[in-house]
Amino acid sequence: MPALDPFLQRIRLALFDQILESARPPSAGDLAVSLGLPRLELENALDELAAAKALVLRGDFEIAIVMPFSGAASDFVVKANGRRYFANSAWSALGIPAMLGVEAAIRAHCPDCGDEISFSIGAEGSRAVEPLLHFPLPAARFWGDPGMASSTIHFFKSHEHVDRWCEEHAAPRGAAVSLAAAWTLSVQWYQNHLSPEWRSKTPEEARAAFAAAGLTGAFWELS
Repeated sequence: MPALDPFLQRIRLALFDQILESARPPSAGDLAVSLGLPRLELENALDELAAAKALVLRGDFEIAIVMPFSGAASDFVVKANGRRYFANSAWSALGIPAMLGVEAAIRAHCPDCGDEISFSIGAEGSRAVEPLLHFPLPAARFWGDPGMASSTIHFFKSHEHVDRWCEEHAAPRGAAVSLAAAWTLSVQWYQNHLSPEWRSKTPEEARAAFAAAGLTGAFWELS
């Protein structure tokens, strides 16, 4: 993927600045004012950032997701740097501490039994319970539509819970990934998100990130 031009990077990094401060993305109108930009110019830039897979827009330029942050409250709660953030999925929840390079406390719930899943994770991995991450859709799906597909990725207590939930909901079994492998993938994927040189990964770079986490085979192919 081509690098973003400096103007788009300025807007993307301004979004992160505001999210890290307030835990929510600003409205498009407020962002335009804070950057001193005409609303239409800002909206055109947001469209370009969405096309570059940096964020997801809904409705009238509502900033719904700025990877890996959710624009609304969710079941994926991440406490880091003294603040509480919301993620769009289990994978995104790991993406927040991976991006910030800090330890974080993560809380969610197992979709099968409803039990709380809580653990801390950081540079040395998790020091507590190790849930699974269930990826129901193959990589080619969440590569093409990160906002939709990533929102289907949940934490589960065990393979048994994944199997039971999939059977009860007629959901694809997909892949159940260990927390260790998912953390490795998250670091590979998100560690440079705050860089002014960030760009969306190429298919080759994405395959390399999957392989570094031990995620190989047809399910992780992008074509």
